[in-house]
Amino acid sequence: MKRELKVLWKFFRIRLEEEMVYRLNFLLLLSSFVIHDLFGPVLTIVVYQVSKGFPGWSFWEALVLQASAIIVEELWFFFGSRVLFELERAIASGKFDFYLARPLSPLFLLFSSSCFPYGLFTLFVGIFILGYALPNLPITLISLLFYLLFLGSGFLFLLSLTILFSSISVFVVRNRPLRNAIFMLILYGKYPTNIFPKVFRIIFTFFLPISLIAYFPAKAVLGKLFGISSLIPFSISVLFFAVSLLSWKVGIKKYSSAGG
Repeated sequence: MKRELKVLWKFFRIRLEEEMVYRLNFLLLLSSFVIHDLFGPVLTIVVYQVSKGFPGWSFWEALVLQASAIIVEELWFFFGSRVLFELERAIASGKFDFYLARPLSPLFLLFSSSCFPYGLFTLFVGIFILGYALPNLPITLISLLFYLLFLGSGFLFLLSLTILFSSISVFVVRNRPLRNAIFMLILYGKYPTNIFPKVFRIIFTFFLPISLIAYFPAKAVLGKLFGISSLIPFSISVLFFAVSLLSWKVGIKKYSSAGG
């Protein structure tokens, strides 16, 4: 683990130095990501000023929902948002062979070398909004612990989705539609699952659990998940992760080098 952390830190420093070569460009791009993250909370404020908002959600609860979505998305933005893009380039150029030849896990190297520093900075947007909203709600230590668990589950789901799509990319190479699909799922995951029709609520909970991105973390910190029902979403994220790793192993075995 110590070696892996050193590798991740080295790649992070390299990526950050690359991005900061043109500092004005870095600041402008970072500002655009911050504005993107603030769009949801600002829209929530407007919605609650002109209407009753999301059914079953108070204003402060909706802000927690948005903050949770930002935190999970930005964690993934840092660790996984560029993985499919980098994998596409690596396979097309033959560079992916070098990942396979090194003494570390190819999957770990792929994620580490694809880290996107902006996500680490914009993560604080979600933390700030969460810190602003939580004091206005009856939160307990237990609910906070469950909240962290479900944030981790949401992040694990997005990583799993990235790994699953990466295993598909080994066969199709051009994976832009898969990248677009992840961003679209994240967009839907920012909204309360209970606003969707019943069939979509089932799909988004058990089969394509985008509810883990914001809905379940927010429900957990608000103390609205109880007993066995609180373990089901977490178990689904772990199962999804296991399936994605299995899919990756199958994809790697079937991989054919660009060199033949």
